[in-house]
Amino acid sequence: MGSLTDPREELLAKMKSCSIVIPELQPMFTSWPAAVNPEWKNIVSDMNARISSLYSDPVKVAKLQSCDFALFASAWWPRAPREQLRILAYLAFWLFIWDDEIDESTGALSNNFVASEKYRLDTMHYVAQTLGLHNTSDTDSNKHGFVPLNAIIRSFDVIGEALSQAYNIEQRKRFLQEMDFFIQKAQVEQKSRLDGRILSLEEYWDIRMGTSAVGVIMAVNEFSANVRISDAIMDHPDMRILWDESNINVSM
Repeated sequence: MGSLTDPREELLAKMKSCSIVIPELQPMFTSWPAAVNPEWKNIVSDMNARISSLYSDPVKVAKLQSCDFALFASAWWPRAPREQLRILAYLAFWLFIWDDEIDESTGALSNNFVASEKYRLDTMHYVAQTLGLHNTSDTDSNKHGFVPLNAIIRSFDVIGEALSQAYNIEQRKRFLQEMDFFIQKAQVEQKSRLDGRILSLEEYWDIRMGTSAVGVIMAVNEFSANVRISDAIMDHPDMRILWDESNINVSM
C-alpha cells in the first residue's frame, strides 16, 4: 500500500527545518539603470477604480489596492507615456488576478481542473477576439462577438482594444503567442499541483518560463515606448535568446 503522505507537504516540512542564507543582492545591481515613471501617482486612482469594478469584498479590494500595481508598472516601464502606462498597469494586474483564480488556494477554480480548462479556453478565445485575431474556423465561443461570463476574462477588453489600436497584426500575433504559452504552462502547473507531484528542476523551469508571464510583458515593450521594431529583428533567434535570458533573471 502506497504512502498516504502528501509529498508536497513532506518536502515543505523538510525545508522548514533548514536554514537558507540569501546573500545581499543589491551590490550586484548597482550599475543597473533604475527609475520610476513620473506618471506613477497619476494613474493610481485609475488602478484603484479598476480593482473596485471587479471586486465587491472591501477587504479584498483594500488588499489589492495596497499592492500598488500603478507603482509596479511604473517600475517596469519608467518611460512609458501616461496612457500606455495605465494600460500596462491594467495588464500587470490582470495577469496576477487571472492566475490567482487557478493557482491560489483561495481562487475560485483552484481545485477544479475541468472548470479551469474552460476558463483557459475562454480566455484564449476572448484575448484573440479583442486583438482582432479570432479564428473563424473555430465554433461557438470563439466566434466574433463572444462575451465570456467570467468578469476577469472580460476585463481584458480595454487591454486588447489598446493593443489592437497600437499594434499591427504581426505584433498582435506575437503577443497572442506569448499569452498562449503563459496559459499552457498555467495548465501544466495546476495539473501537477492537483496530482500532488513534486517537479524536477527541469520540469519546474519548463513551467516557470511560461507562468512567470515575462514573455507577455516583453511582448508589450514596443507598446510602452510607442515604437515599432522590424519583424526581422523581433523574429531573429537571438531575440528569443534575449527574451529567455530576461525571463530567467526575473523568474529567479
